[in-house]
Amino acid sequence: EQQLKKKEEAVTRKMDKVRDQLRSQVIDLEEAQSRNIEIAQCIERHLEEVEAAILVMRSAIATTMDWDDLGHQIQVEKQNGNPIAQIIHSLQLEKHQMTLMLDDDEGDEDYEEPGVEDGDQDREKD
Repeated sequence: EQQLKKKEEAVTRKMDKVRDQLRSQVIDLEEAQSRNIEIAQCIERHLEEVEAAILVMRSAIATTMDWDDLGHQIQVEKQNGNPIAQIIHSLQLEKHQMTLMLDDDEGDEDYEEPGVEDGDQDREKD
């Protein structure tokens, strides 16, 4: 009987551990969901700028501009005060992605939007 009780306690501990892990995962997922909603709302508020940046990238790629030249050209345009170039934070052309820095109209911080796809696929976030 004591052996059975020990087994039940062990099973209960394992279940509690699994339950705690699942709760932690749910909390992490809810936080990620909340952050993704905030990012999506920021993108919606800056939709014209985001679409303009995507159009610039597509145009440059369509002209078969060298990737290094493209990065250099963006830096030159930033120095010249081009507002679209200003929001382009980084390029990950091998992944068909660029990262944009968008002002958060709802607060004091910038949102870094990773993984805006630049291709025929839908725009996605990482």
